Amino acid sequence: MVVNLYGESLDDLDAKAADVAAALETVPGAEEVEVKAPSGAPRIAVRLRQADLTAFGLRPVDVLETVQVAYEGTVVAQIIATTR
Repeated sequence: MVVNLYGESLDDLDAKAADVAAALETVPGAEEVEVKAPSGAPRIAVRLRQADLTAFGLRPVDVLETVQVAYEGTVVAQIIATTR
């Protein structure tokens, strides 16, 4: 059995996932009850449709890089300050 939880706050989701797992462990016959997502780690699944990408003239690698930057951010500059 799989239980999916959805919400805005990762902390609340982590707490509720622990509550659900604890409740499921009390069910007779329940084995290997575990929370799959690491605490505080949001996840996203992206499935690309090649026909739609082609229709818009997009390459899969460009779309996935854009999603990654939007989701995780990226370093655009680095400043190193030294004393002389």
